[in-house]
Amino acid sequence: MAIVEATRELEERGTPIGWDGRRLTEMLADSDRLLSESGSYLGLDGRLEMKESDPIGYEKLFSRLRGGLVSARETALNISASPIVRELGELCFALYTPEGDSIALSTGIIVHVHTMSDAIKYMVREDYEDNPGIRPGDIFANNNPTIGNVHNADVQTFVPIFWEGELVAWAGGVT
Repeated sequence: MAIVEATRELEERGTPIGWDGRRLTEMLADSDRLLSESGSYLGLDGRLEMKESDPIGYEKLFSRLRGGLVSARETALNISASPIVRELGELCFALYTPEGDSIALSTGIIVHVHTMSDAIKYMVREDYEDNPGIRPGDIFANNNPTIGNVHNADVQTFVPIFWEGELVAWAGGVT
C-alpha cells in the first residue's frame, strides 16, 4: 500500500525526482562538470565531512552498507540455478547515487560495478525519469551489452530507492 501511495504522490506532484527537486539529467551533468573541473568526484578532493568529523561512525555506516551487499550476494549465490553464478561466483551487488555513481559494493566480479553504473547513466541520459518513469516499486532489468553489460547471459537488475518523494539511490545487482 505504501508503494501505491508514494507513486500516486509522485505523479500528482509532477516534479523531478532528483535531490532538491532537480532532474536526474541535471544531477548527472553537474557531476560530470565537477569531475572535469576539479579532477575529483563532485569536486570533493578526497574530503568527506563525516569521515573527517566522525571516522568511527563513517566506518560503521560503510561496514553496514557493505555487509548488506555481501549478504545479498551470498543469498543470490546460494539460491541461483546458474552454475556460472553458483560455482564461479560471477555476480555482484552495489548501491549507486541517483545519477549512477557507485557508493558501496559487494565482493564478486567487480567489473560489473562499472557496467551497472553505465546502465543507470544510460537510463538517466535517455530520460527514463519521464518515459517510462521511475517510481517506487519499479524494477529495471538489462542484458544488453551495448548499454552496460558484459555478456548477453548476464542480467542486471536495478531498484530505485526513494525517500520522501526523492530518488536517493539505486540498488543494483548482476548475475
